Amino acid sequence: MLAATNCSTAIPFVWFVRGQNGEPRRVSLRPLKSGLCWASSQKPVPVHPTVLEALGKWRQLCRYNKSDDWVFASRRYRGRKPIWGQAILRKYIRPAAQRVGIQKRFGWHTFRHTYSTLLRSVGTEFKVMQELLRHSSFRSTLDVYAQAISPAKHAAQAAVLALVFTAETNATS
Repeated sequence: MLAATNCSTAIPFVWFVRGQNGEPRRVSLRPLKSGLCWASSQKPVPVHPTVLEALGKWRQLCRYNKSDDWVFASRRYRGRKPIWGQAILRKYIRPAAQRVGIQKRFGWHTFRHTYSTLLRSVGTEFKVMQELLRHSSFRSTLDVYAQAISPAKHAAQAAVLALVFTAETNATS
């Protein structure tokens, strides 16, 4: 899922390997500036087949669709640079959110937090989360992004209470 990456790495994708009919089988990441990203940011990004299908449709519609073109190319720079992430938020995502009644302020990291919370809610292992979020350290995944899910909190509480009350009941018997 592209939302798993940082905004600075989600936007600068280039078309890479073509499948049948020219649709991408794989999308590659090309950093804007070399030497600035962590090693974990340079690892391949897994892309679900549903997302690849949508990218294939997008590629057929977009003007910049050669192998080394940006997937989200800037018209302003005639495809020589990727579109600016904040412009996408301002022009497309925030207006769409307002149309469906979302008034709260959000940014790209909101999507990362949501994605990590959803990963956690479906029981994803923390190491897998770390790699999907492209963190260099396991600790940043745990400290910053992984929020406990309410059902998980209730289950943990219930388990501890069962231990305490079972022990208390056994001690008084």
